[in-house]
Amino acid sequence: MAWTPPAASASLCERWAAIAPELAGHVAAVGFDPESGRLTVCSKSSAWATKACLEQARVIAAANAAAGRMVVRALRIHGALSRRSAGV
Repeated sequence: MAWTPPAASASLCERWAAIAPELAGHVAAVGFDPESGRLTVCSKSSAWATKACLEQARVIAAANAAAGRMVVRALRIHGALSRRSAGV
């Protein structure tokens, strides 16, 4: 069953560890804007923000697979020392 946009926001954050297990201990999903399809994540350090940036295509694909349809179109990545925004 595919998630509806309001349910997607909570579900993406709740299921973050399953969506991005290699990032989950260092990068947290903190919000989702269903209108733009942007998932916001926040990292513990700039190094983990870079890792999230490098993994963004895979993370977006995994999030959409978990949702059962395309809901995530881009990531907004906030690092501890720098602010990055990346879209696909």
